[in-house]
Amino acid sequence: MTADQIRSLQPALAALAAQFRGCFKTDQTFSHWQKYLLGLMADLKRKSIEPIALAGGGESTDHSGAGGRGGRRPGVENLEPVLALPC
Repeated sequence: MTADQIRSLQPALAALAAQFRGCFKTDQTFSHWQKYLLGLMADLKRKSIEPIALAGGGESTDHSGAGGRGGRRPGVENLEPVLALPC
């Protein structure tokens, strides 16, 4: 999905997600979950936690230096506005 398509669905997704608010102890965890849902709709090659977090401006947790790049990866900057939408 494109960023515009995801933006157009965000209000409906927020309304759906609100039904599950009671399943989360903190607002921060609920917000992360909503961003994860948006990331599942994004046009990412891999849709696991790390690529979605990196697309949203997060950093890699792989600090081992064993094949991991650490920090932000190239090619995800165009997704930041989508994943940074207020949920």
